[in-house]
Amino acid sequence: SPEESERVVRRMNVAVGHLENEEFAKAEPLLEELAKEVPDKIAPLRNLAICRVLMVRDLALGAGARTAPQDWDEAMRGAVGKARATIDGLIDAEGDSAVALWLRGKVELLASPESGLAAGAVYLERAAAREPGNVVVRWELYDASRYAPPARSRSRSVPRNWCTSPTSRDFAAMSPTLPA
Repeated sequence: SPEESERVVRRMNVAVGHLENEEFAKAEPLLEELAKEVPDKIAPLRNLAICRVLMVRDLALGAGARTAPQDWDEAMRGAVGKARATIDGLIDAEGDSAVALWLRGKVELLASPESGLAAGAVYLERAAAREPGNVVVRWELYDASRYAPPARSRSRSVPRNWCTSPTSRDFAAMSPTLPA
């Protein structure tokens, strides 16, 4: 019904507002509800995946620094698990989209900077193959290569010349990369 649709749109706007304001603890339950309520719409699930990746990012960057190490480890494992599961659901729902693969690559890189580098690069390469002109994905590949040990940074996983040689198509692709 139109009233039901309007209510869903209002709730989605509130959830995205929380997401944009980096109020992830408020956004996550709303997005999770919406993803279950309207499973035929991809936007709630995609935004839930983005929210959970950003929650992992915050933990990885020290947002949990005030907690005991074992509490942080447990929180990080839980956040990474939820993010991976949500992204797997997104991949199931929309296939190997560049957005879903990019998000999975981010999670792998954040989850374990050393061991996650190879796994993250694989997902980022797949995302780049889906959208060769996507500069966000190319930046992630380049950024990952900067932190790779020298032997790994020269591997096939992160080809430096490919990452650092933009073309005119790259600049045309700078439009928003996370469609609703």
